[in-house]
Amino acid sequence: MNHQEVKARLLADPETRAAYEHPPLALVVARAVVERRRALGLTQEELAARLGTSQTQIWRLESGQANLTLKTLEKLGEVLGLTPQLRFADEAQPLLAAG
Repeated sequence: MNHQEVKARLLADPETRAAYEHPPLALVVARAVVERRRALGLTQEELAARLGTSQTQIWRLESGQANLTLKTLEKLGEVLGLTPQLRFADEAQPLLAAG
């Protein structure tokens, strides 16, 4: 069984599909940080040094286990060249772009 077949089998379950399509915020941030860190060619140790924290804290962040503050998100954005964005959406209403 290949990756696509396993993924299709897992996503056939409605709860699994919902969790996959709407991951917790900590995992969304984790994915973005890992992707950007790798794109910049940084190790966890190098990112930690730029943020003034430990490699262990970067590992926690990248695994979705860190309890992030807005200040941390802002600092991550500065170091990684990203702009953190947060929005709340009514699950019953589709998201509309603010005009």
